[in-house]
Amino acid sequence: MSQETEIEPRFPRETRDVSAWLVVVIVGFGLFLAGLVCLVRPVQKAQIAVIEREDAGRPTLYAPPPPKPELQSDPRETLRLLRAAEDERLHAWAWRDKKAGLARVPIERAMDEVAREGLPHR
Repeated sequence: MSQETEIEPRFPRETRDVSAWLVVVIVGFGLFLAGLVCLVRPVQKAQIAVIEREDAGRPTLYAPPPPKPELQSDPRETLRLLRAAEDERLHAWAWRDKKAGLARVPIERAMDEVAREGLPHR
């Protein structure tokens, strides 16, 4: 076999090359943008610093921080006092509205009346 036969490839090859001027234009545009950013960024930082100095004395639109929580030093004692106040209110007579003649009755008395007369209905 003195003559080599050219075998046709299974997939055709690209016959054109990349355009050099297009690569130069794209790379040049990228460098231009990078240079522009490098020039503009210090100007922006200076403008932000001026604005922050001008706004230093003005009140902000942000809400003040919430108050610090009032922690219980003795939760069991607090609960005991709460229950004692509830019991005192449940088991004592008191005026709810003296002008209208509304009174608060002790819970035992109220339960007895409901048991005797039933729940009010419309």
